[in-house]
Amino acid sequence: MYHYRERVEHADLASFEVLIGSYAQDKSKVYYGGKTIEEADRNSFQAITAGWAKDGNHAYFDGQIVDGADPQSLTLDAKNPKYAKDSTKVFYQGKMIPGMDPLGFTCLDSSFCKNGNQVLFMNQVVSDVDAASFAVDSCADEFPKPPKQMLCSEPRKTHMPGA
Repeated sequence: MYHYRERVEHADLASFEVLIGSYAQDKSKVYYGGKTIEEADRNSFQAITAGWAKDGNHAYFDGQIVDGADPQSLTLDAKNPKYAKDSTKVFYQGKMIPGMDPLGFTCLDSSFCKNGNQVLFMNQVVSDVDAASFAVDSCADEFPKPPKQMLCSEPRKTHMPGA
């Protein structure tokens, strides 16, 4: 049997089902991209998005265990599901972001995220920005110059503070 052009070895064809993206399962195993996720607990496994999944013991991104993630408290950001957080850490595409406090962490759009102390643009810290007052706007042409603590979400019109 094949799933996304990947041969799935030893799957039970009668119970095999595609979950989301490359995640699939049968009556006893969980698969990603045609390969068995050996550590996955089939009974508690949940595919959340095409990339993120969790079970009672682990969180997964692209079928790999996310080191240090707590699956019980793991949530994805609603505006940018590449980001996830648990009770103590923030993750981007399955990798922990060092020093990023999950308290108050939220994405403002698909490019900008912040918590109470830091602002990220496409997973890079933006320096010299007050995270508490930071806002994002489309900065359409009717906005000739954004306020000092606002960045624009369109890259060709991005204004950095102090510019």
